[in-house]
Amino acid sequence: MQEAIEKYSGQLIVVVEGSIPTKDNGIYCVMGGKSALQILKEIEPHAMALVSVGTCSAFGGLPAAKPNPTGAVGLESIVKSKPIINVPGCPPNPDVILGVILNYIMLGRLPEVDEQKRPLFAYSKTIHEMCYRHFHFSNRQYATSFDDERAKKGFCLYALGCKGPLTYNICASWKWNMQASWPIGSGHPCFGCSERDFWDRFSPFYRPIPRNQLPPEGETARRK
Repeated sequence: MQEAIEKYSGQLIVVVEGSIPTKDNGIYCVMGGKSALQILKEIEPHAMALVSVGTCSAFGGLPAAKPNPTGAVGLESIVKSKPIINVPGCPPNPDVILGVILNYIMLGRLPEVDEQKRPLFAYSKTIHEMCYRHFHFSNRQYATSFDDERAKKGFCLYALGCKGPLTYNICASWKWNMQASWPIGSGHPCFGCSERDFWDRFSPFYRPIPRNQLPPEGETARRK
């Protein structure tokens, strides 16, 4: 890393994984005698841009959930002088990570982002909008347990706590593991892992989203 800084200062795209502990001068994540907080501050002046890989580095993730004993934060709470691209998800989609880098290599610019600094090519629509079970949601056809007849027929997982209506990600269209499957395709509700404060905001995970918090049918979720 030091060699890269000396040779390519100002040209670096710095990829950051994991939240950054800030309590007690960042002693809860130390590498080579330096805290993650210290390393980040040292490399920031030499970066062209930074990419957060995963919800922890983007927004703090699970380590930042209450009571947040290490003072964990996301990259944007530390870095103020350089552009940031957030690729949240727990885990993040590897194709999206690659897409962010290729966007710069092939086009000479970083991808367009939303207000949470997420690339629009991957986070412009909700899971709900792209879900193949959307028809069942519109007709209020819900699975009520993981092994009932409605679950076996592929009915909507809203009643089992699916957070798809409030979650922006590309899972429903790009899927995972060479497009083999994705959580809802495997019969499990979306937990909203790519959203800010997802752990505290969406838990208990198997509790349905209150109806008054759902976007009107036909409209997208309001980003938070």
